[in-house]
Amino acid sequence: MIEDILIILKLDLLFKYWKYIGGFLILIVLLIFLYKLKKRRDLRLWTQSNFMNLSYIRRLNGFKFEDYVANQFKNLGIEIRRTPKSGDFGIDLIVEEEYAIQLKNYSNTVGISAIQEAYSGAAYYNKKPVVMVTNYYTKAAIELATALGVELIDLDDIKNWGNNYYKRSYLHKRGAFEFVEGYLLKDLRIKR
Repeated sequence: MIEDILIILKLDLLFKYWKYIGGFLILIVLLIFLYKLKKRRDLRLWTQSNFMNLSYIRRLNGFKFEDYVANQFKNLGIEIRRTPKSGDFGIDLIVEEEYAIQLKNYSNTVGISAIQEAYSGAAYYNKKPVVMVTNYYTKAAIELATALGVELIDLDDIKNWGNNYYKRSYLHKRGAFEFVEGYLLKDLRIKR
């Protein structure tokens, strides 16, 4: 009998204060949502300010470098599609279904074979060819890329992504470099 009365009193208190309890639970859910949203935005802003950590990149092998760049693009909100590790026709990433990017993490200059692979791989995927390297290109590679319309992104470009005063070495129409840079500058109130 006493237990029944206690249960009724507890239920009565629960019904009496249900508005407060429900409001409190909604507030907790909202705070969790806002926290996750802020965390995602902070990750994007961190990625924008630390887009390419060259001292870290230098220690990566080819596949880990591909993973690193893919993750950095994803963190910026760029849609990417990975190609298979082998049999990729020379293309490592498809970016926004527009650019076919070949990545090279070389300590030496990159020659014409990278340009040839990117050009033929981009033709296979029917995308615009881009080669992104963590060093520089040979003169022959630059000439071939210019003739074939392959966009080149080199070490200087990587170091200066987001720098308003930087002038690119290679003459290109607006391409992948500017596309990614748009994501890097997003929400940073920097206009180009």
